[in-house]
Amino acid sequence: MELEIDGKPLNIAKYQKKSVSKPKADGTVRVTLSNKYEINGVAKTEKAFREDMAIKGIDFDNFIVLSHIDAFTNQKLADMRSVVFSMASTHPDLEIAQECADCEEVAKLLNDYRLDEIEAMNKAKKKNADERIDSIPNQIKGLEMAKVDIDVAELELQKNAIKERMNQIQKQLDSISDDSQVDALRLKMNEIKALMIEEEEKAQKKVDEEYRRRKEEFNRTTSEKEELERRISNVQMDLRHAESGITRNALELQNARGRYKTLRDSTYDDSEIQKIEAESFGDELSICPTCGQKMLDEQIEQAKEQFESSKKKRLDMARKAKEDWELRKKVQLNSIAAEGNAAKTDLEESQKAKEESESSVSVLEDELAKIAAENKVQRMP
Repeated sequence: MELEIDGKPLNIAKYQKKSVSKPKADGTVRVTLSNKYEINGVAKTEKAFREDMAIKGIDFDNFIVLSHIDAFTNQKLADMRSVVFSMASTHPDLEIAQECADCEEVAKLLNDYRLDEIEAMNKAKKKNADERIDSIPNQIKGLEMAKVDIDVAELELQKNAIKERMNQIQKQLDSISDDSQVDALRLKMNEIKALMIEEEEKAQKKVDEEYRRRKEEFNRTTSEKEELERRISNVQMDLRHAESGITRNALELQNARGRYKTLRDSTYDDSEIQKIEAESFGDELSICPTCGQKMLDEQIEQAKEQFESSKKKRLDMARKAKEDWELRKKVQLNSIAAEGNAAKTDLEESQKAKEESESSVSVLEDELAKIAAENKVQRMP
C-alpha cells in the first residue's frame, strides 16, 4: 500500500507466507502461515512494524481493518462506526465540526454549547415544528369560523324591512288602476330595490372587512405564538445549559475545597531535622576506628570540627528541603484557592442564569397562554 505522510511517500506491505512440510509416512503434510512486514522495502518484525507505524501516527489495528476496504464495508454499520469514531476520539467536537463544510452552523454553536445540548435544542425545534404542522387544520377551521362569526341580525332586520315595503307597494300596484299612480309606485319600487341592493352591498362589504380583520388578527397572534415558542425553546436550552453548569461548577468547587483542606492540614515530616539536631559529638567519636585508642586532643578537635561541619551541612539541606516544601505548599494552596474562587464565581453566574431563564420561561409561557386564549375566543362561532 502506497501512502503519503507530510509529503513523503510511504510504502507499507504485509505478506503472508505459506509453508508446506514434507509428507509424513502416512502422507499427511503440515501447513503453516506466517506474516512478514515491510516499510519502504525494509523487512520488519511485527513489533518493529507496529512501533514504526505508531511513530508515523498510524494505528496498526485500524490500519489492518481499513486496508481491506471490501471486508470493512461488509461489516455492520455499528461496527464500522465504532472503528471510524475511535480514530477521532482525541479530537474535540468543535475541531471536527470546523473541518466539515456542512457543519458550519454546528461549529458556531459549539463555541457556547456542548453537542448534546445542541441536539436537545434541535429536537425541541423539531417538536415545535411538528406541533405547528399539526395545528394547521385547526387554524384553517378557525379562519372558516371567522367567516360566519359576525352578528347579522341587524342586517337581516334592515333587509326584511325593505322587503316589507316592497310587498306593500306591490299590493298597492295590484289594487290601483290609475296609470299615473302606477308609474309613481313603480318608480318608488325601483328606488327601494336599488336601496336593497345598496344595503346588500354594504352588508357584504362589512362581512368582508370583518373577515379580513379576523384573518389579520389570527395571523398576527399565530405569528406571535410561533415566535414565543421559539423564544421559549431557546430559553429552555439556556436553562439546561445553566443547570449543567451548576452541577459541573458545584463539583469543581467541592473538589477544590477538599484538596485545599487536605493540603492545608498537611505538615512536613521534620523528623530528619530533629534527628540531625539531636546528634552530638560523643566520647565514642574520640576513639580511633583503626587502633581503638583514644585520639590525641588535636585529633579530637579536628574530629569535632568535621562532625559539626557535616552536621551543619546536613541540617541546612534538611531545612532547605522543608522550606522548599512549605513554598510549594503555599503555591499549590494559592492555585487551588484560585480554582475554587473561579468555580464559585462560575457557580454563582450559572445560578443567576438559571433564575433568569426560569423567570423568562414563566413570563413567556404566560404570554403564550394569553395568545392561545385569544385565538380560542376568536374561533368561537
